[in-house]
Amino acid sequence: MNIYRSINHNESTIVYQTFYGIFQLFIEHKMVIDMDLCCEFLTIVKTNENEEFLNIHYETVFKLMKSIPINKEILDIYYRFIEQTSSILLYQETRKIFQSDLIEKLANEFYNQLWKHLLNKKDSKQEQIIDWFVDFIMIERKKKNMILLSNDNDEIVMEKINLLKTKKKILTKDKITEQGLQFIQMFIQNTFSKIDDIQTLTSGQLWRALILHNSLSDKDTNEGTLTVGHVVKISQLMENCLSSSSIIALTIIEFISHDITFTTSFWYTILKRNSHSELYLLAIRISFLLMSPTNDYSDKFIELLKTNLSSFNSNIRLLTLRVLSSFIEDKNEKNNVILTCLLCEECPLNVYEFRAKIIHLQKLSVEFILLNKNTSSFHLAMYYLLGILCSNFTPLWSICTELLGSYGNKAIEYIGHTYFWSILNEKFQLVNQHTDIEIVESIDDELINEYLENEVKREYEVNDQSIDYIQYRINLFQILTYFPNECENKTKILLPIIFDFFTNEYFDHLLSLGLFGLSKSSYEIHPTSSKRLSRKFSIKTLETILNLLKQFHHYQQWYEPLRLYQFYVRLLLSSDNSIQQSAYHCLLKCHQIPQSIIQSNFLKHSEELVPLFNPSTCRKTFHELIQGALLEQNLSDDLKNQYAFILIRVVYSKLNAKRSLGSTTRGRKDYFELNRKYLFQFLITFASNHLYKEHFHYFIQLLLEPFHDELFSSNENQWLNIFENKINLKNEEFHLISYEIFIKYIQHSLLLLKTFVSKLGVYIHEKIDYIMKFYILTIKFVDYLTNQKCSSQEETDDFQVKKIRILLKRIRSMSYKGLQILFKLFDNDDKEIFQKDLIDSLWLCCIKQSYLDNLLNKTKQREDIVHMLKLAVIWSNTTYLREAIINDRQDAKDLVKCSMESGVSYYLLLSLPLTKRSVTSFTIDC
Repeated sequence: MNIYRSINHNESTIVYQTFYGIFQLFIEHKMVIDMDLCCEFLTIVKTNENEEFLNIHYETVFKLMKSIPINKEILDIYYRFIEQTSSILLYQETRKIFQSDLIEKLANEFYNQLWKHLLNKKDSKQEQIIDWFVDFIMIERKKKNMILLSNDNDEIVMEKINLLKTKKKILTKDKITEQGLQFIQMFIQNTFSKIDDIQTLTSGQLWRALILHNSLSDKDTNEGTLTVGHVVKISQLMENCLSSSSIIALTIIEFISHDITFTTSFWYTILKRNSHSELYLLAIRISFLLMSPTNDYSDKFIELLKTNLSSFNSNIRLLTLRVLSSFIEDKNEKNNVILTCLLCEECPLNVYEFRAKIIHLQKLSVEFILLNKNTSSFHLAMYYLLGILCSNFTPLWSICTELLGSYGNKAIEYIGHTYFWSILNEKFQLVNQHTDIEIVESIDDELINEYLENEVKREYEVNDQSIDYIQYRINLFQILTYFPNECENKTKILLPIIFDFFTNEYFDHLLSLGLFGLSKSSYEIHPTSSKRLSRKFSIKTLETILNLLKQFHHYQQWYEPLRLYQFYVRLLLSSDNSIQQSAYHCLLKCHQIPQSIIQSNFLKHSEELVPLFNPSTCRKTFHELIQGALLEQNLSDDLKNQYAFILIRVVYSKLNAKRSLGSTTRGRKDYFELNRKYLFQFLITFASNHLYKEHFHYFIQLLLEPFHDELFSSNENQWLNIFENKINLKNEEFHLISYEIFIKYIQHSLLLLKTFVSKLGVYIHEKIDYIMKFYILTIKFVDYLTNQKCSSQEETDDFQVKKIRILLKRIRSMSYKGLQILFKLFDNDDKEIFQKDLIDSLWLCCIKQSYLDNLLNKTKQREDIVHMLKLAVIWSNTTYLREAIINDRQDAKDLVKCSMESGVSYYLLLSLPLTKRSVTSFTIDC
């Protein structure tokens, strides 16, 4: 203390922060003994306008007040710097006292000084002071448990309303001074005089005036009493107001809680615009509790609110049920569906009360409702079950899905087929569109936002922000498995939902690209708004879907049966064994479709392929079937083709397997290359046997799938034209990121081709054109994208663009290396296996356009020039290619000339792993 007395009080704030911090430690550890020293310490600074010092001063005195009896001296010390303190800082610091238990110890003098200074401060605005009064009232109401909440039961609501009426004298003259009382009365009177002004309602001014009015004593509110005329005007204003703001709902609640009543017709009009708003439902629920509604409106309210029963917000379900139960005269009726749902919703959702909840849910079973002749309420029970299905409580899912499944079997006739499916479809669409839904109303008013945060979340319950939409959709598909016959007639509804999931959300997007032809018109594939799921949830969802689809038997009832058949065939290429097996069983159900390769005579042999989908028996089964069944003389060609149809797709799917084939454990390394070399050996059977040439051709189509339209679905001479049309980038803003999916698509094919060409090179004479064209198209594709300038928006996303550009370089390198492998394979082959037109295209795309035009400008990367020169060296050593590509072309001489002028050709050639003789031969021949 002696040191503190001796310091210069004009020193920096850090000095005071240090001493005040030490003093706070004394207070916290109850080491304050001498109050005189405390007072001296806190008053030794006479004046200071620094905000940091003022903050620590109020904080320190607040802590001291909590540990000692409060007297006038302490209050004087607290308000010691009140003249230097801004009104905002003063209220913010004092508000902490209001929120603490200390408020019970404070004398009226403490409040008097606060409000007196706030009212007289020059920097205080009228709106701010009103907000501080209202905030003070809300703090008091919260401490006394007077805030009306959505999950309050009837008894608690009545208790809180009684408290609001009897303990409303929060603002007394003794606390807020005569000046404060007059200030509030003037605000209330001014607001009530403009009660028919829409701005007064929507700005929250009327809500504030009502709270202040209801917090004054009766003798202080005589001048601003609400009249019948006021109520009539505000009722008409609310009915005609098109706004659905929460501020209006809060205003209505404030009216209701102080004996202002509204008619049932008024509520129906309001609810038609705000049927999904929790606050409006709370207002109606309180109103109907205080005064029962007119029974004439019962059916209208049920029709208006029935969809709320399936809401993902538990409070909306609860409030809706309480509103609808208000129309039921006998509240003890045991078999009423609405009352049963209400009892179920009121039952806490936890492991202790779960049994009681199950008992209520069992009363919603089809048998129980039929027994009590409540068939007209089936749709209400269905809505409610779909609502609680979203709860974050796993044991509840099975009972709900089972009950809803029984509705599809037995209650659909009472609900109506069209109505039943419209309810389910609405939920499926809600899952798909949940990212586009505006979940929370945006309110700029901080005071109202703080009031809305009073609601406490119930255990295990969810709201629109926290619901697991993925699991909810899985549960919906699980429900459908209980009535597959009905679902089979509604594939027109279900298949778009299934295909949309597979296209936009399934984790393996390359699997869906080839099925739905997303790259048919353009190589741009814009990412969807919905994020792709993880592998775990993708497979879990698709397994549930396939469990439903494999129960379909009559293809005549299917919507687009051929498309569904192609979907099953595509899923045989999946990398997941369980998906493959389910798709295989679904495919067997398609044997009656005219276009199906799988026929009825294959069904008795179908079990022989099932071990393929078991990692431990996969390798053995491949060997038995490909080396056995496909070469079996006793089997008909038709059956062999059906075997091959399945096997060729399963072989392709295993090319990406990380585990060793024939093992159930991952091991210490990835087995990509080993698995591929092993599987490609089996392809020799397909390539060397004329019976399976069509399947071998299909396998090559899978490898070259990114450019399927260019290579296989058009005239052979049009492949470059189709490519040019699809990649036409003129007059369009270029977005490199939109090509990312297709780039990865190409990379996947190149990785497979690398091993395929080197392993089966001698068997691909007839397919060499397709593979060369693929490499050429890849090089052209990369060149097009590399030469484009990104949009201004993408330039800011520099990291993502750089990753893609690095990947493009890698792909171009892989393409040139692939061409080198092809030419080396046929280096000593005297047959003219390379067509002249293809060689012309190769020269044009890979050399002339990519090299000659850019060599002098040095726009090409060194790595690209190296790959092109490697090709040239290989051509020079092959008689046929040397004549076709180099000797007969004037362009080749230009190449040599440009290379020598640029001074790069000689040095690059020396860097290649070739003999001196090869380099010399190349130079002389050129």
